Amino acid sequence: PGDPEPPLAPGKARLYSMRFCPWAERAVLYAAAKGIDVEVVNIDLIQKPEWYFKKNPQGKVPTFEKDGKVVIESGVIPEYLDAIYPDSAILPTDPYLRAKQRIILEHATPVSFDWNKEFKGGVPRTFGQQSSHFEDGLDLSEKLLTDKYFGG
Repeated sequence: PGDPEPPLAPGKARLYSMRFCPWAERAVLYAAAKGIDVEVVNIDLIQKPEWYFKKNPQGKVPTFEKDGKVVIESGVIPEYLDAIYPDSAILPTDPYLRAKQRIILEHATPVSFDWNKEFKGGVPRTFGQQSSHFEDGLDLSEKLLTDKYFGG
């Protein structure tokens, strides 16, 4: 809580993360796939530094910062990165294709959430219930994928 905020050089990008958070990892992987030189600062989510609440009032990760502009939420950060780094855009620019990808991502996210919650000490269920729920989510995601490669 008492750690000072690390200085951020002008023009440098920073991603506030937590090493084992799947939502933060989504943003880290997206930045890496785009080839963005981003500094990753891991936040202790148990003892959050006070200065971090100025970046993200909820105190959650991920949070992206560049040139004094701060963007939060794992679903918003990829779209923002595509907008400010258009040469390496990953999401399609065609509105219909973009909508299809968002639908797939929205259905895939609960699958990863359920995996973390149910298989790593969350709500206790029998293994059969866990695997059935997880398989249903994967089945739905697979049906939404209509081409050989996600997004081409």
